[in-house]
Amino acid sequence: MNGLSKRNYDVITGLFARSAAGQNILDLFHDEAVWRVPGNWVVSGNYSKADLPAFFERVFAVMKRPPEFTLHHIISDGDCVAVDATSSGVFADGEPFSADYHFLFVLKDGLVIEAKEHVDSEKMARLLTPRLAVSARRCLSNEAALPQRSGLSKLG
Repeated sequence: MNGLSKRNYDVITGLFARSAAGQNILDLFHDEAVWRVPGNWVVSGNYSKADLPAFFERVFAVMKRPPEFTLHHIISDGDCVAVDATSSGVFADGEPFSADYHFLFVLKDGLVIEAKEHVDSEKMARLLTPRLAVSARRCLSNEAALPQRSGLSKLG
């Protein structure tokens, strides 16, 4: 692994480690960063760096705590780092879940400028959609505030 690949590998493994520890990760993203969730489901979209705190908070609000990621394979080549991972967690209603992910991170000047999150969208849509709808109704009726829970939600 050359120096650039090693540095970018360290940035991405640090991102997951800091998130798991509940630490801020926003400083690991370039000002022009975009987090992409492909598909046509409730969380699909392109999220700018400014959008990331609300994006993660929206998803994590329906969980007891943010999911834990097990990183199975990491391939770093120049400005790109690919991560094969599995998440596991528990929804606020007590139902456990797990999901397999593939992330592709593109870095510029040592910062994430693009992240592509690939997951079984059919499975996650089935699990998340009803919970996000309930969470949104609670927020609109001021029944619940969205707590800060993780490094991915403590982005700013």
